[in-house]
Amino acid sequence: MRSVYWKLMLAFLAVILVVVGTVAVLAGRSAEQELRRYAFGQGGMWNRQVANLATYHTMHGTWEGIQEVLPNSPMGFGGGGMGPRPPEARIRIADASGQIVGDTAAPPEGSLSDEELEQSIPIEIDGQIVGYLLPSASRFGSVPDKIIEIR
Repeated sequence: MRSVYWKLMLAFLAVILVVVGTVAVLAGRSAEQELRRYAFGQGGMWNRQVANLATYHTMHGTWEGIQEVLPNSPMGFGGGGMGPRPPEARIRIADASGQIVGDTAAPPEGSLSDEELEQSIPIEIDGQIVGYLLPSASRFGSVPDKIIEIR
């Protein structure tokens, strides 16, 4: 009788350890992802670029032409003209509906997925969202000095 009791207790303990370990791993991943999202998007690293983009939209009333003023765009226009950015520094800009209007790594086409919209930084003018900035950087140190030149 004692043998069955200890076998059940060990099995129960094993199940508890597996569940607690799984929860710990999932909670750690989720916390890391949210911290990265905060540090990357809301931590102030992109505030200047968002302000520049809002100014561009205010001056032009639309996102038309944004691709040409992005630095190192694949279209050959923009800032340094030194070719495309490395993948870790890709920047995409979408309008208020999520349609991609600017991309530093490819011609702008398609739209942002719901997940990408959730991860993007809203560009607001007078409290209204006019677009989204989606920096796809894997390294936080790859923030460009200037994303657009306002003309």
